[in-house]
Amino acid sequence: MWGTTSHASAISTTSEGARYLKDNYNTILKDAKTTTYKDARTGRTGVLVTGIKPGSAANDFGIRPDDVILAITGSAVRRYLQGRDELPEKPLVAAVPVSMRAAGDASLGNQVANMSVSLATHLERPEERLLAISRSAKAAKAVIYWGDETGISNQDQIGRSWAPKGQTPVVRRTAKRASKSMISAVSNRGLMRFMFYDGALNVDLFIAFLRRLIKDAEQKVLLIVDNLKVHHAKKVMTWVTNHAHEIELFYLPSYAPDHNPDEFLNCDLKQKLRQQPQPGTKDELVKMTRTVMGAIQRSPQRIRSYFTPATVKYAA
Repeated sequence: MWGTTSHASAISTTSEGARYLKDNYNTILKDAKTTTYKDARTGRTGVLVTGIKPGSAANDFGIRPDDVILAITGSAVRRYLQGRDELPEKPLVAAVPVSMRAAGDASLGNQVANMSVSLATHLERPEERLLAISRSAKAAKAVIYWGDETGISNQDQIGRSWAPKGQTPVVRRTAKRASKSMISAVSNRGLMRFMFYDGALNVDLFIAFLRRLIKDAEQKVLLIVDNLKVHHAKKVMTWVTNHAHEIELFYLPSYAPDHNPDEFLNCDLKQKLRQQPQPGTKDELVKMTRTVMGAIQRSPQRIRSYFTPATVKYAA
């Protein structure tokens, strides 16, 4: 039996797991920080994996304690199936619980889903199996965002109006134009990030947004964007390559805005802004927009609803 907490992972040294620990300690657990414990209720002894040793090969590859536990489990299953001459050619896959709770979310209730991780049971060498499991877990944990840019203005058309028959409807508004640009990204996990900027998006602004996107992410980020020239810029590609362990860029087909869930965020934002008093200055416009975006950001269910229309259901 084995289990995980936010700080450590454990496997009880019984049956097949005990034999595997004994036979493969030097290859699997050599880079792990471990301590033994005894269950007061059952009397069983176990090994607690509390971390990965700094400077070790496992640490260099970014292997986590849970990866070690999966490697032990997968190897025990491999040995068991080998003993029965039933080991399949393709690797077995484990359903592993993963938290869906956003950073800083202290709300009550469970926010848990399953991710599929390869146990690499087709690989013979334990160290190769551990590395393959670590790579599979990282890919499964990656959060996928869809990104887009939009402009906001106090001169946007404000709903419908009316006028006597034969006369043109007139909507009175301030004569001073105020506008701001915004880049945002949404995830089907109910996450959303955004950043304001002035004028048109350039390479430095886009990289600044990418930095912010990965700053508070606890897993790798996969960002899907359209084919705007800035998104393909050489400087952007170089930066992404240098941060390949944290983020990757992917692109929507050309002329396919209806397949981008972030477009539904833009639509939702502008509908909400039209319900607010008209801002007279750029500062008022930004403050109002930030308030609306903050309310949306605190509603994961609302963000997930952007993935329900037929054209974006593929991303749900």
